[in-house]
Amino acid sequence: MASFTGEFEVTMDEKGRIQLPVMLRKQIPADSLDTFMINMGFEGCLNLFPYYEWKKEKEVLDQKSLYDDEARAFARFFNFRSAILKMDGQYRLLLPKPLLEEAGIRKDIVLSAFGNRIEVWAAEKYRDAAVLTNERYAELAKKVMVKNQPEQVKED
Repeated sequence: MASFTGEFEVTMDEKGRIQLPVMLRKQIPADSLDTFMINMGFEGCLNLFPYYEWKKEKEVLDQKSLYDDEARAFARFFNFRSAILKMDGQYRLLLPKPLLEEAGIRKDIVLSAFGNRIEVWAAEKYRDAAVLTNERYAELAKKVMVKNQPEQVKED
């Protein structure tokens, strides 16, 4: 699985295109830079996946039972307004208007890369979402990281 990192400010042009920053492009295999998938993310952002990472996500999702109403609802939303994007020769991606409207993206964008995806945020929404107090950060670390730790075996 890919492990993208970094935070990049970009400006969308009047046609709805963004240019992928060099430091982000360097994290994607050269033979995978031509095709991407985009869909709705969480908390009001968009998810941008290199196509090979999208296929992995879809494989996991396709293993879920369509008889499970939660899995079915999630699969629908995951695919809702998803679109294939082709990068042009100047490393630009044309973002779909319906997704831009859904995410409230107009011009100033933050690309927040982590894991196997790149979150595409309206800059003002990103600043609001990124506000996290030290106390809340510690609280989340305790909940998320501690519960994923193996149980310690006590010796008598």
